[in-house]
Amino acid sequence: ASANQPRLLPWTPLHGATRGGAALAIAADRSHGVALPIDLPPQPSMGAYASYSFDLYDPQGKLAWTGLAAAPAEDASDNQRLSLVIPGAMLQNGAYTIAVSGVTAHGERTEIDKFVFDLHLSD
Repeated sequence: ASANQPRLLPWTPLHGATRGGAALAIAADRSHGVALPIDLPPQPSMGAYASYSFDLYDPQGKLAWTGLAAAPAEDASDNQRLSLVIPGAMLQNGAYTIAVSGVTAHGERTEIDKFVFDLHLSD
């Protein structure tokens, strides 16, 4: 299943997505997929998050995948860096959106950011 589903990994320095604004163009090979670094902000002083939720939307705007990652320790002052690795088998050309939300211990979600990237695949 890991070859066909996105997964969140510790950060690696690969192509980045942009926050808000225009979509970043990314070229990817269908056999390798794509890895996108995502910087999570430090914990807020009030209402710390227990986890972060990631929603990946395909070029048609349909939800393609949802994942969770544990929040960094409350005393962490730096951003937490993760890589979202998306297998090539589930990709197509077009604009993708990743919505990142903070999730409290009570399950309440707060959208933190959106990353937009325009994917161009080669075989």
